Amino acid sequence: CPFDAIMIIGLPEELDKPIHRYGTNGFALYGLPSVETGRVTGILGPNGIGKSTCVQILSGNMIPNFGGEEGSWDEVLEYYSGTSMYEYFSKVAQGTIKVSQKPQYVDMIPKAFKGKTRELLENTDECGRLDDLVDKLGLSHIMDRNIGDLSGGELQRVAIAACAAKDADFYFFDEISPYLDIYQRIKVSQLIHSSQGGAHCHQSVSQRLSS
Repeated sequence: CPFDAIMIIGLPEELDKPIHRYGTNGFALYGLPSVETGRVTGILGPNGIGKSTCVQILSGNMIPNFGGEEGSWDEVLEYYSGTSMYEYFSKVAQGTIKVSQKPQYVDMIPKAFKGKTRELLENTDECGRLDDLVDKLGLSHIMDRNIGDLSGGELQRVAIAACAAKDADFYFFDEISPYLDIYQRIKVSQLIHSSQGGAHCHQSVSQRLSS
């Protein structure tokens, strides 16, 4: 068309029913990643697309409302009936799945816990693998320091170790790359991938491709 007299623009079309919506005309999430035992799943994308909301739902901390005011597990199970996620959500609703979740905002940890790094990690070590995690994440030099004195990168690695040290069926690592340099991100990635297999599932969330 000469002189750009006609311009065709592709506009997004809203899907019929959201998985979850934050209030009237609020942010809506239209899908969830699947979880599979023995596998590591990554959720990658920019801020504001619902990655952490996915984690909150999959970990059982939030019941999706499908665009309504309040969600119920009965509605969730009806929606996912006949799919691979039905069995997973059935166990979540019954409380028969144990989940370990690394928080997104590690700078909130000192407000929730007062004490030494060693105390926090020993309290979360349910698998007897604390020494291995401390070694792989380079935490030995901060074990006797107060949590409130740690840097952002140190808090990030402590949070990852605390999550991985628990005896759980599903592990959710929400935002593992902030505060970490490229070498530390690689070590964390290797740690998570080395844990896959068996009856466990790991899910990692990040906005950075390098993680």
